[in-house]
Amino acid sequence: MLPPRLKQPASCCKDERDKFKIVLIILNTIYLLFGCVLVGCVIWHHQNAWVALYPIITIQGVFGGLLAFMSIFGSISVVIQKTKCLFTYCAILGGTVVALLALGGICMAATSSTIIPKLSSGWRGAATEVKQELQMALYCCGFEDPNLGIDDPHGHPPCEQLSCCERQPTAACCTGRGIRLGETCPCNTCDIKLERQTLHTVKVAGSISLICAMFVLFGTGYTLVQILHYYRKERLNADAVPQEEPDDTGVNYERF
Repeated sequence: MLPPRLKQPASCCKDERDKFKIVLIILNTIYLLFGCVLVGCVIWHHQNAWVALYPIITIQGVFGGLLAFMSIFGSISVVIQKTKCLFTYCAILGGTVVALLALGGICMAATSSTIIPKLSSGWRGAATEVKQELQMALYCCGFEDPNLGIDDPHGHPPCEQLSCCERQPTAACCTGRGIRLGETCPCNTCDIKLERQTLHTVKVAGSISLICAMFVLFGTGYTLVQILHYYRKERLNADAVPQEEPDDTGVNYERF
C-alpha cells in the first residue's frame, strides 16, 4: 500500500521536474521525426519495384512506425505524469533501439556476395508485372540469363519494349520464345544493376537506422536516469517527514 501523501516538494524540485518534462517532450518530438523519416524512406523506396526483392527495407519501416507511436505515448505519459507508463515507455524504446542497431548492423555488413543470392531468390518469386517494371526502370533484360523464357522461374517477360531490342528484334530475350543455339541477347542483364542499386540503398538505410538508434539510446538513458532520480528524491522526502504528521497532499509514487 502506498504511504499517505505528504507535503509538496520545494519549488526548486518542481522547476527541475518542469524542465525534465520540456526536455522529454522535445526528445519525443525528435523521435517522431526520426520515425517519420524511417517510414517515409520505405514509402519512397516502395515506388521502386526492386524493393519487393529485398524486404529488409520494409522491416525498417515497421520499427519507424513503432518509434513514432512510442514518441506519442511518451509525450502523453509525461503530461499525465504517470511513472509506470514512463517505465513501460523506456522498456519498449530500449527494445526498439536493440532492433534498430541489429538492423543497421545487418545493412552495413551487406556485400555483393550476400545481396545477389537474396535478389535471385526474390526474382524467382516475383510476379511477371514486377519483373516487367524492373526491366523498364533499369533498362535491362532478365536477371542473370536473358535467354530464359517467361515460363522458367528465373526467366523474364519479353523485353521487346526496350530500345536495345531494336538492334536485334528477333532475339529470344526480346520475343520471349525459346533459346536458339549460339544466340546472344542485345540487352544487359538486371543482376548487376539491381545489386548496385540495392547495396547503395541498404547502406543508406543502415546508416539512418544506426543514427536513429544511437540518438534514441541516449534519450532513453537520460529519461530513465531522470525518472529514477525523481522517484528516489520523493522516497527520501517521504522518509524524512514524521509519520505522525500525515498530510493529504504529498508524494504519490505513481507520479514523478
